[in-house]
Amino acid sequence: MADSFNNSILMDLSMVKGDTLSFGFQLQGLGGTRPDSIYFACKDQLESEDYIFNKILNDGVSLKDYDETTDILTYIVRVAPSDTENIDCGRYFYDLSVNVNNDVLTLMKGRLLIDWEVKV
Repeated sequence: MADSFNNSILMDLSMVKGDTLSFGFQLQGLGGTRPDSIYFACKDQLESEDYIFNKILNDGVSLKDYDETTDILTYIVRVAPSDTENIDCGRYFYDLSVNVNNDVLTLMKGRLLIDWEVKV
C-alpha cells in the first residue's frame, strides 16, 4: 500500500435516538484482498476507553458485494436501534477505520449527533 493515498473524510453524521443508522462505503484497488478488520466506533470522549457502541466486521459491518471487474468491495455499516436507545442525546465522536495488509486506514471521522425522537 506504499503507493496508495488516503485522506480521511471529515463528516458529521446525525441520527435519531433509537433509530437505525445504515450507510455503505466502497474500497477499490486492493486486488481482491479483503480487510482484516473494519471498525465503526463511537465514543463520548476521545480519550475514553469505553465505547458508546462499536460495530465490527461481521457484527454490524457486512460485505455486500465484490465486483471483480472493477475491484470494488462494497460494505454496509448498520447501527441497530438498541445501540442508541438508552444513551443521552448529544454529540459523540466516531471514526470508520479499515485494517488491510498491516495498514490501518481511517476512512471517515467526525461527530455523531444523536438527536431527540418524538415518541408515539
